[in-house]
Amino acid sequence: FAVVDKSGGRTLGINVDRKHRSSLLVDGIETGLIQEWNQSHPTEEIKVGDLIVEVNGVVGDVSALMEECKRDTMLRLRLQRQAIMSCDCTE
Repeated sequence: FAVVDKSGGRTLGINVDRKHRSSLLVDGIETGLIQEWNQSHPTEEIKVGDLIVEVNGVVGDVSALMEECKRDTMLRLRLQRQAIMSCDCTE
């Protein structure tokens, strides 16, 4: 879990893609709370391509996840790293 304090009205500083029905795909990181989290937690860094699958206990609905992320409160984000398929394409 990544825990960030959005109670001061600051922005998360991430761009997300809502194409998944039950999660948010991180497709960009900008200045904001997530960038600060990454600097403070380099071994738990949130990366482009990660999926936000839960926010403060909200799961399974992309619209509800978006609404929870907009709240000015402490946010507890559960992320899932997508497996990257590798291919030896030299043949």
